[in-house]
Amino acid sequence: MTVDVDALPADLPGGDEATAAEYVLGLLSDAEATRFEAQLNKDQDLQQDVAAWQAYFCTFLETVQPQTPPPALWREVEKRVGQEPRPPFWRQVLPYLIGAAIGAALSWAVSAFQPGPF
Repeated sequence: MTVDVDALPADLPGGDEATAAEYVLGLLSDAEATRFEAQLNKDQDLQQDVAAWQAYFCTFLETVQPQTPPPALWREVEKRVGQEPRPPFWRQVLPYLIGAAIGAALSWAVSAFQPGPF
């Protein structure tokens, strides 16, 4: 997907200010963040940009009420991320129940068909 730069508003920040916003949002790769942090330690204006972006993005938190997502949504997120969702309880216990039933059947068979004393 390409972005038409001419269609963007003219007042969008660019350069180090945009990189500061990306840094605050956690959008930089590890290598980019390391380079940015090295520059951040030396540049007072860049530190002010980062502080300004942090304050700006924190204002969004004031308008959002925390909500707990439904369990079905968490299962979908885990599936898409690649983690297997936790199986239901009965599927976790089923192998043990089958093993216990087979063990009980074998015990019964051994004791039922044991020859009597002569």
